[in-house]
Amino acid sequence: MRRRTFTAAVAALPVLPTLVGCRSAPGPADDGAMPTTIRLVDGIEPDSLSPLAAMYGLSTKFHDGLLRLTGAGGVEPELATALPTRDESGTSWTVTVAADRPYADGTVVTAEDVAATYRAILDPAVGSPLATQFAMLREVVTDGEQVEFRLAEPYAGFDRLLTVGIAPAAVVGEPLETSPLTRSPMGAGPYQLEQWRPGESMVLTANPHHPAKPYVDRIVISFVADQNAILQRAAAGSIDGAQLAPVLARTFERREGWQVWANPSADFRAITFPRNDPAYADPRVRRALNLGVDRQRMVDGILFGHGSPAHTPFSADQGDVFDAGSVFDHDPDQAGRLLTEAGWIPAGEGIRRKGGVELGLTVMYFANDVLRRDLAVAFAADLADIGVRVDVEAVTRSAVKQRIPDDGLVFGGGDMPYHPDQHVSALLDGRYATFDPGAPYRNPSGYANAEVDELLREGRTATDADSRTGAYRRLQQVYVTDPAMVTLVTLRHTYVIRDAEAWNGLEPVLEPHEHGVAWGPWWNVERWRPKP
Repeated sequence: MRRRTFTAAVAALPVLPTLVGCRSAPGPADDGAMPTTIRLVDGIEPDSLSPLAAMYGLSTKFHDGLLRLTGAGGVEPELATALPTRDESGTSWTVTVAADRPYADGTVVTAEDVAATYRAILDPAVGSPLATQFAMLREVVTDGEQVEFRLAEPYAGFDRLLTVGIAPAAVVGEPLETSPLTRSPMGAGPYQLEQWRPGESMVLTANPHHPAKPYVDRIVISFVADQNAILQRAAAGSIDGAQLAPVLARTFERREGWQVWANPSADFRAITFPRNDPAYADPRVRRALNLGVDRQRMVDGILFGHGSPAHTPFSADQGDVFDAGSVFDHDPDQAGRLLTEAGWIPAGEGIRRKGGVELGLTVMYFANDVLRRDLAVAFAADLADIGVRVDVEAVTRSAVKQRIPDDGLVFGGGDMPYHPDQHVSALLDGRYATFDPGAPYRNPSGYANAEVDELLREGRTATDADSRTGAYRRLQQVYVTDPAMVTLVTLRHTYVIRDAEAWNGLEPVLEPHEHGVAWGPWWNVERWRPKP
């Protein structure tokens, strides 16, 4: 069967109408018309707007990178004059910075700003969480408007890392905890920050210097954690759009003036194993839990078709690197045999025991996350059928970080889906198997497999596409014999949008784990134009 690439996935999406602004006539920001405002709700408020705090998210509205993502999952020039060039060894990448791209205050972006931004990522004193993704970057040098990135080893996906937002050299090197960029972004992106009321709302206005010249020149974002409260605001007509879990979004399918928008993603949900529980050091136990899960029922009954079963961290939307044969059948009988072989025998109430110890775990999910809650409950029901006790608990995000070594978590992956190494290394590489309180979501199960580590190295250093593809496919084949977690589903992110009539320019995009109003229909809002 021919593999379904992301391009095919986009072609298969329904053609959706576009979104009108909130009660304001559309018109260009510089033609004297009333501002075109849209009002959105996001379930998660960012901690920082610094481009060094996260690769994707609201900070991308304020900071442009050398390259930008395309709807087809590729990259194209933004602050660069052209795509970067790579030398034959794959260890040197050179890019030329456009000479006429200003920040929102009118000052021009320079090659030194670019170099300073990437040097800051590497500086431990800055504390950027992006540093792990740049472990291969050895040095950044400038020559006029050219910037050369020198790598310690070949890395074919380095161009995907050149989407980091660029900030002025004068401020970008300060520690994230005290950086002015956290609350006052200083970028060359399509929008600038007019107001931020922490815990309540944020107002973005168009950057008059940006070449896109956004027609939507004002975006008001309210922060509301509870999905049911978001649903009520949308139903009342007080907002123009939001991200909602599929079970809530589907209620808008027949609501007049509203539509459901779904973007493909490499965002998966999984259950992590508690690294401090010796029961889960046995690959037989980990395989058994994977065989005990009915993934298709979760897709049908929880995602309402907005997703697909996931057996490994890889997604079919990532194209040829995806190995469609690396799956776990739903086979409770085989799961039971594996657990018995591992010494876990059914006892009272059908729960398996070994040496007087009960086989089970607590699975945490973020409070107010309806989707994660429902997946946790379904997982618990499936595992009860094979004799594993699962207690489901709603917790705060801060509490989760401290408890990851001891409890399971409904985990969201797919932070960096645009190159396979960036997608999975932080989850599977044995270099990160020791728990780091400063990076609690990195390799959350404490996974270490020497063969997987070697295939990761082979994939990230290979200079030809066939070798990379082969390495990542073999990795998935090894993974299903020794899984790091119970991967459940890959999501199509669902959003609701209102008054979908007045704009051209909306298009689907392959989304990472990050979602919310920086994505969905609004990921390229600066390029929307009114229909004639």
